[in-house]
Amino acid sequence: MIYYNLDGKPEIDPYYEYYLSQRTDEDGEKENKGYILSFETPKAMYAGKDGEKNSNYYAEKLTWRTFGEDGFNIYDTEERKKKPDTIEIQMLNTNKSVGWQTVATIDTNDLKKATADSANCSKYDLEIDTSDNYSITIAPDGIKNGRKTNTDGLLKVLRDAKHYYKIFGSRKVGETSIYAETGNDGSIYAYRQITDEELVKSTMLVLAEIIKDSKMETYGTGTVGKDCVPVYGYTGSENSGKFTWEQDGSSRFDWKLSNFTQGWNELPYKQFADITKTDKLKHFIAIADSNTISGDFKKGRKESKTLQYLSIRELENSFWHTYKDFDKDKLIPLTVTTTEIPLSSYSGTVNFTTSDSEFHVKVEHDGTATLTKDVSGKDEVRKWFPAKIGDNSYSGKSSADGWWED
Repeated sequence: MIYYNLDGKPEIDPYYEYYLSQRTDEDGEKENKGYILSFETPKAMYAGKDGEKNSNYYAEKLTWRTFGEDGFNIYDTEERKKKPDTIEIQMLNTNKSVGWQTVATIDTNDLKKATADSANCSKYDLEIDTSDNYSITIAPDGIKNGRKTNTDGLLKVLRDAKHYYKIFGSRKVGETSIYAETGNDGSIYAYRQITDEELVKSTMLVLAEIIKDSKMETYGTGTVGKDCVPVYGYTGSENSGKFTWEQDGSSRFDWKLSNFTQGWNELPYKQFADITKTDKLKHFIAIADSNTISGDFKKGRKESKTLQYLSIRELENSFWHTYKDFDKDKLIPLTVTTTEIPLSSYSGTVNFTTSDSEFHVKVEHDGTATLTKDVSGKDEVRKWFPAKIGDNSYSGKSSADGWWED
């Protein structure tokens, strides 16, 4: 109600203003209280403890409320009694092109429990434990339960080891739906332990990219100053890693690989706005020649512009300077270390040999062999080593061989 004071100016009746300020809605909250629909940032983390192979070894965890002095609540119902109508937990994997996918919904009554999205869990190879209050634990179903040694689901690891999370909520006001989200910029992420197969394929993809970028599979004469194209690591300097190769007149060649970290210009999912400000996305492992081999040797053979095979070629005759031919048991050792992830499964020695029809690998951690794999057939080799070699073309961006998603 408005009245005019003695100066003829309109004013709100103070008694009516007080009456309006004391009115409450069905939640007991004052009707004149307004606030933005928003969420606090949840926390994502590795669910296990490094070195302990328990049920959470391959799992990640998302928590939306903690208690204590540094505790937080994703939505404070004491301060804002009008709750969201829906709250979704969504995941993104930049190795995949499907974008954000809902994996669970949080009960908006008390915000304690979540319900897994069974359809997407089945579709994207997820096992989600919702038994705890205020958190969920997410694992690759096939790997956790021993049916698989790799996953193509939302916890896939290949070019990027991080898995991204966001909270997406909605509330309807009259006929209008309003939405809020947190984490859409890629700021909420976690990583998990990986299998030896995942470590091998991540390593072989980087090596295939290095070979391609160095022109090793296109130059043929072996003249060092002309044909060798050095490839530098992520930061573009020799200190960050470097790959060079040289070939002699008999189509033998060697390479030198120092602490090399790959940088990706492109991922199946277009990168977040804040990530695209940099030139590349840094890979999660660094690769170097192992210091366990010595003597006079070469690492493979070419015929003109075609790589024939990669294996250690030991000196056979020092007078004639001849080298032994392909031997699948003469594995090339590569030392793999993690550049940013404090989990032991990202480091080890990957020993391998390959032609276009055979691929052999042995993975070691702390000197103990944990995986030995022999693969035969050109189609199968492409699934383990995507380089251009023999009759196999480069397949690092082939969706058919599992290295890419269109």
